[in-house]
Amino acid sequence: MKEKYIDVHCHMLPGIDDGSRDLTMTEEMLRQAQEQGCCGIIVTPHYWKGRWEARPETVREAAKEVEALAKKRDPDFFVACGNEIKYYGSSMVEALMEKRCLTLGESKYVLVEFSYEITYSEIDMAINQLTTKGYRPIIAHIERYQSLYREYDRIDQLIQRGAYVQVNAGSIGGDEGMRIGGFVKKLLKYEMIHVIGSDAHNDKERAPKMERCAAYLKKKGGEECRRKLLYENPLQLLRNEYM
Repeated sequence: MKEKYIDVHCHMLPGIDDGSRDLTMTEEMLRQAQEQGCCGIIVTPHYWKGRWEARPETVREAAKEVEALAKKRDPDFFVACGNEIKYYGSSMVEALMEKRCLTLGESKYVLVEFSYEITYSEIDMAINQLTTKGYRPIIAHIERYQSLYREYDRIDQLIQRGAYVQVNAGSIGGDEGMRIGGFVKKLLKYEMIHVIGSDAHNDKERAPKMERCAAYLKKKGGEECRRKLLYENPLQLLRNEYM
């Protein structure tokens, strides 16, 4: 029996952003995820001002359709809603407060994405803007930002100020190469990772692959580590509990 996990970051809703193209692709992505042990997902379509701005009700309706498909294979499967929100200054917080974009699973957790070249001070400012309003920011795929690459003290400071860290499963599973993999594995060693997501966008080169990541976590940290990062922390997130 496959070990259960919850995918906290994926682009599986058909036709919403640059993720799944259509319902056929979504079905295939679901099949792949469920065969690997996925028991629930948080769908996180991009919310990117001026580019992707699907209304929350659109996201929720699409999520219901995806959940119905998933339940044909696993009646206990669930789909929660959220957004991967591109940081664009203080107006991002306004969009959250006006409910133009979504937190994760109706919790206080917010998955926020930055431009690759963003400075550390800008990330720090964004974290402060979110925490001041009572949100719990999760930095999406932290391995991508130049100002944080191998900057463990900076990352620790952000965590101390209320940020959480998400990395992509492929970065742990070896899909992103030795440079990124080595950095992420040190974050794992230093216990600086809170949740892991597939960041899946399609059923081929960016498919919802989690098996290699799960195997690595179990090998290096034991079953407790695997379960914490892939199942228990995501559950705490959805319950709006501190991780």
